Amino acid sequence: MFTALDRSVNHSMKLGNNSRLNVAGKGVVKIMLKGVSYAIGEVYYVPDLKNKLLSVGQLQEKGSTVIFKNGKCNIQHPRRGEIVEADMSLNRMFIVFSEEECREQQQGECLQTTSNESFKLWHEIFGHLNTKGMHTLQSKKLVSGLLSFKIEEDTCADCLTGK
Repeated sequence: MFTALDRSVNHSMKLGNNSRLNVAGKGVVKIMLKGVSYAIGEVYYVPDLKNKLLSVGQLQEKGSTVIFKNGKCNIQHPRRGEIVEADMSLNRMFIVFSEEECREQQQGECLQTTSNESFKLWHEIFGHLNTKGMHTLQSKKLVSGLLSFKIEEDTCADCLTGK
């Protein structure tokens, strides 16, 4: 949740799959971790981004220490010590919920994907996972919030080149 937002910031950002999304502002977000409120400044507001992403580089620039070891991510504040530890998920992401987000998630409103997510995008996000693997993720509900999408045949140019 933004506590301050400058909507004059307007450009685009590049994602890991080389697609671009519009940035519609920059501001301050407050998160609650272990009963302590933290303000993170210079956060981009990207309306079309389905999940909130935290920049490891930005945390380090602001003096925090981020350690990835043994399937865990530990974030340490320079004065307050450890503020969060997150386990690695099946899709190799480290998911951190603020206490406010946890309350929202219990109401079914937090970190939901939409039905227009394409197979191609998820295929790229999961490191060009084959169709059988994508079907397994979907049918066994291995990814929280992943809604149904049509499983497409192997039409990925990168995958076909790799074969």
